Amino acid sequence: MNMANIYKFARYVIVMIGGIAAVQSVQGSTTWMDRAWPLQESSINTEPSLVLIRWDFKVHDFHVPVEGAPDYHVQLKPVGNSGTYLISLRNLLEMAILSSTRLSAILDVKEFRVKCLDGSREGAASEKLRSALLAVIRGVQENNDGLKWSGAWRSMLMRTSSRPSDIAYSVTGLFDVALDLGLEDRPLDDAFRELMRRAAAKHGNMAWLTAGGFDGSLLPRHPASGLMPCAPEVEAHDLPVYMVGSKEMVSDQLIDGTTNYIPSKNFKVKFDTDSQPHIVCAPMYSVERIQDIPLSKDGPNKEQIKLGGVEGLCHYRGDAKGMAVLVGEVAHWSHLPQQTSSAVGGAQSDSWEEAYLNVEGYQYVLFMSNDHNKWSVCGDGVWAPRNPINDGIS
Repeated sequence: MNMANIYKFARYVIVMIGGIAAVQSVQGSTTWMDRAWPLQESSINTEPSLVLIRWDFKVHDFHVPVEGAPDYHVQLKPVGNSGTYLISLRNLLEMAILSSTRLSAILDVKEFRVKCLDGSREGAASEKLRSALLAVIRGVQENNDGLKWSGAWRSMLMRTSSRPSDIAYSVTGLFDVALDLGLEDRPLDDAFRELMRRAAAKHGNMAWLTAGGFDGSLLPRHPASGLMPCAPEVEAHDLPVYMVGSKEMVSDQLIDGTTNYIPSKNFKVKFDTDSQPHIVCAPMYSVERIQDIPLSKDGPNKEQIKLGGVEGLCHYRGDAKGMAVLVGEVAHWSHLPQQTSSAVGGAQSDSWEEAYLNVEGYQYVLFMSNDHNKWSVCGDGVWAPRNPINDGIS
């Protein structure tokens, strides 16, 4: 927490993504986004963190047309006469969302793309990493804890460190909790579960539930918990991985890449203890599948399901049976300021975001089965009722 407070209360936070000995080109490659500690260090201050970069273009103050929103303003401030500039990290992340074609035309170059925030990933994987960090920054600056914590869980699960337990320790300031120092040299799994328990018990926000997505998560759940996701397997400086069945998968393949999240005020689940087994208070509903249709083993299923006798459309993975817990109503945020949630035309034409489901207004649901008087999650997803239903068990 002391380290977090240094950055939280600093007058200025200046980031050198190429390391303290080098000013990195905006189109250069770095592993800064892969590392655990920069997540909190660059986002916890309510004032914009600044990035010192090399900018080899004549234009450094310009506007980019964005569909569904006002033109986006990009502003870099020169530092001396060496081609070195300061730009806010949020500005740089948002610029990476803008159309590469439009930016290239404005900068009068054949092809322009912000590459310095890709980390060691490419394509949709790097987009997920940037989107998660942007969610944290927006959450901090806009006093939106739900967005901040949602982004933090997603982002930390895609990062690495020389000491695996640092992946948990590196974000304690964002969650305003402290972890026992004795966990530092123990497996990441111990520190990870302790962080989830303390954050949920203190804030009543279980954003880690949706780190694997809203239409059904593939993240393995910890056997001792049955509710919390497992920590990834991390070797020093290697990207984190999960074992899904017999298949090893890099964590970013399983992490939610949408701009959906559950605001803190929307959580209907109360996490009453930071011990195990968990004591969770929540409204529960009987589950009734209306149609006997074949289910997909791999992708999410889509069908009409009754919860508490009320019919609604459900996107889910796993088994829709037993009882259902309504976790909370889903909200949506846009990458670019004042952009409508349905308009992504200001992003690149092959925007990864278009491939994801916008479930704003749906209820995030956990399907629970009871075996020998022990509840466990057997499926999860989102459900949109035709009409509102009251809290309680039908």
